[in-house]
Amino acid sequence: MNKIERSCPICSSTSKTLVFTDYNRREGYTELIADYVTCDDCSMQYLTNIPDFQSFAETYEDIYVNPDIEKLKARLAPSPKKNGKKVLDIGCNHGTQLIPFYNKGYEIYGIDLNKKAIEDCKKYLPSDHFFHSTVEGLDFEDDSFDVITTSHVLEHVYDLDTFLSSVYRLLKRWGTFTIKVPHGRSLEMLVWGKYSSQSWVPFHINMFDQKSITHILKKHGFESIKTSTNPYPWWWILSYRQWAGTINAQRWVTNFHQNIFHKALQVLIFPILFIIAKMWYGEELEVTCNK
Repeated sequence: MNKIERSCPICSSTSKTLVFTDYNRREGYTELIADYVTCDDCSMQYLTNIPDFQSFAETYEDIYVNPDIEKLKARLAPSPKKNGKKVLDIGCNHGTQLIPFYNKGYEIYGIDLNKKAIEDCKKYLPSDHFFHSTVEGLDFEDDSFDVITTSHVLEHVYDLDTFLSSVYRLLKRWGTFTIKVPHGRSLEMLVWGKYSSQSWVPFHINMFDQKSITHILKKHGFESIKTSTNPYPWWWILSYRQWAGTINAQRWVTNFHQNIFHKALQVLIFPILFIIAKMWYGEELEVTCNK
């Protein structure tokens, strides 16, 4: 398996400080070991000495969770009035991010590297615009979309500059770009370290905070950048399971009693995590900006 010794994905510096070394805990690929480091120049956290993308791209198929198509279909409005606007979801997965846009009358587009995800989107979403592709591979004209959204994708991207340049090209002037990523400076990450749900070798290779995400978006011409953090109680449970060694390839599946306990625990800790999120230490970083 080929390895890549990455420089900082934000500023390209090779000067870095080790945060911790970790291996793949969830899927059982114990041979996948890499270092999370902090850039000494811009403070970006990222994963270095990782496999090249083609070496493990097929594992994205293995971690795909099959959706309940009928439940997703039930969330669609019967016949929403079209508003003439277009939205593109990069890394659309099951297409759940696109449902609210469809219900508001947007023309919806989605791309994903997982062929099964694209097939599932086509089963229930009334659109012919789903593609097995990268954003760089799209041949749409410049200024094609009013909204571009991506949820939990940027942390996986090898070439952030090419990715964001492609988004900027496709987005209309004054269009909106929305991003959700794991927060590399969250309280959960600080408390759990290598056991954090956000430490996921070799999938989570970029660990953004407000400073680093703002820096790279400005670098590519985006404006009116707004950031916030969101609470995700179940990520703490996942971190605990990684620490306890009970995580496995079926990490999303627990028995009935565990489900009840986990849901109750999430309800109990949500108010605390909500306050933490308002203090900028939430588990998820959410960003909106404009072209």
